[in-house]
Amino acid sequence: MTRNLVLPPLTRTARDAEAFARHAHAGQTDKVGDTYICHLERVAARVRGWAPFLSWDRMSVDEIIQAAWLHDVVEDTPYSFADLRREGFAEWVIQTVQGLTKDTSEPYQEWIERVATDVPSVILVKLADNLDNADPRRLALVPEQDRDRLSRKYAMSIPILRSALLACGWRPDGVETIAGLWPDRSPASSSQGGQG
Repeated sequence: MTRNLVLPPLTRTARDAEAFARHAHAGQTDKVGDTYICHLERVAARVRGWAPFLSWDRMSVDEIIQAAWLHDVVEDTPYSFADLRREGFAEWVIQTVQGLTKDTSEPYQEWIERVATDVPSVILVKLADNLDNADPRRLALVPEQDRDRLSRKYAMSIPILRSALLACGWRPDGVETIAGLWPDRSPASSSQGGQG
């Protein structure tokens, strides 16, 4: 006689996703020469702060954070979606990573417009990713010709993603969350009469 499981099957956690991402991205650097994992740390931290304000019951906050850690694995490393499955990541996590993995043949604006119609976890992670990439402190370190192109790219994508996320019922609360999404409303600029 076969018995049903008493306990649920083991599931992967955000710590597991972080460990896998650290392994997969080992030795990689970003556009400004920083260790690539630092970008993933910032995206995961932003998602950790934002995900609880997303009313979407298909994924837990931990699973959305997993997707944040893994969002560039398939695009920027030799690992595949099949590898993520073999490692035991949940199907919703893998589907979110699939939604975040850009096909190089698709124009960026078309891809962003498609992402904006995807599930909330995809939109949330992509917005956090783009905000980190658009950080003026980081863009200042990029060569000028790339800086201008990237500034235009993110100036186009961030409002699209933000609007899509708000349309999904995301209601951020708190100064840190607002400051992360609307930099001109940061505590420092608020004390200066809201000038950004």
